[in-house]
Amino acid sequence: MTRWPSLPPKQLGPAQAVGVLVLGASGRAAAEMAAREGLRPWVADRFGDWDLARWCPVVRVEPYPRGLLRAVERAPQAPWLYTGAMENRPELLAPLARRRPLAGNPPAVLARVRNPWWVAETLARAGLPTAEVFPRGKVPPRDGRWMLKPLHSAGGWGIRRWGPEAGYRYDPARHYLQRHQPGTPASVLFLSQGPECHLLGLMPMWCGCHWAGAKEHIYCGSWGPQPVPPELAEPLRHLGLLLTRAGGLRGLWGADGLLTPRRFVPVEINPRITASAELVHLARGWPLVSWHLAAFGFGTGSELPSPHILCNADELCRTEPDRTMAKVILYAQLPCRVPVRLPEKLLAPGLADAVGLPGQVEVAFRDVPQPGTTLQPGQPVLSVLLAASGCRGEAIQALAAKAARWLYAQLEPLPAAAAAPETEHS
Repeated sequence: MTRWPSLPPKQLGPAQAVGVLVLGASGRAAAEMAAREGLRPWVADRFGDWDLARWCPVVRVEPYPRGLLRAVERAPQAPWLYTGAMENRPELLAPLARRRPLAGNPPAVLARVRNPWWVAETLARAGLPTAEVFPRGKVPPRDGRWMLKPLHSAGGWGIRRWGPEAGYRYDPARHYLQRHQPGTPASVLFLSQGPECHLLGLMPMWCGCHWAGAKEHIYCGSWGPQPVPPELAEPLRHLGLLLTRAGGLRGLWGADGLLTPRRFVPVEINPRITASAELVHLARGWPLVSWHLAAFGFGTGSELPSPHILCNADELCRTEPDRTMAKVILYAQLPCRVPVRLPEKLLAPGLADAVGLPGQVEVAFRDVPQPGTTLQPGQPVLSVLLAASGCRGEAIQALAAKAARWLYAQLEPLPAAAAAPETEHS
């Protein structure tokens, strides 16, 4: 029997007021976290996924993202937070904040922490590890030591190695060049409250995995939280405090980077709830959405974690949780359609047995598309959540790959001409 919460994640009274609006490319994870905390969410996102719509008011936004302005006009009166890729649309945040109160970092903060030159210079001045960013407008040799990155992207979209075989151009208005870093991709989750910042979790990431249908550099999942090594604990806390105080960050935010046994090198700052925050929420049981809202002054005050709780959180980051969590985003490998009966099948009991996973492993499928949805190779299909005891690294990846193979076998293949055109997840 699975211990995953059923949907809806928590029984909410029908007359209970909406406590938080969730806007972004995909709102399911933040909404489900909020509901487990006793908040009633309302979502406007790009997909309007089937599993979310079963229990939560959700508006599928078209065209995305500008359609959010129209969607939020119909939203209940409540604070709103934003999820992935909205940090690339600061021009939308101000008009949205005039319609409903913003529980998130404003455009002025985004202008600093999403500026790779500002981040690199700020970290270097403080003596922290940083990835060198080539001077704006100048072009390094195509020797493979630099990565060409979009200034406005998310999830690894548009990243390329700057090498001699590169058949693409550098546009200084759209790109920057960052020195390639060795190590394992990883994400660090922080909570900033006023001038203070707390480290909540370290999660290794999977990027560009063929078994998940992901193209090179594309984010396709995380696992953890992994215990923070003692030699990394103080540098990570310094990183969090520095960007909180110099960058003005508040609430939940993350730093993506490259992890080695002795250091973490940040390559991008995500000034909002991150994809891997769901793993910390599930593994530790912390009410992260409530903490995020409280950091912006929303709530009754009881949601604000006490110093004692946050000191314990800092200490817990050094320990392994009872269960390792994993979250995998699967992308279509071939043109395909979601069979009409598949969404209901994915909520059936005993799913771990059907997938062929060991008895101590729990599995859940989320972000499930509407029945009949057609998908092009590279488009996101859904997410897989896994929970396992005493399972890390390659072992949890093997379980994730097995669940992926099972899911792909359930999809209905289509001729290439039948699928929708590929679109970037931004």
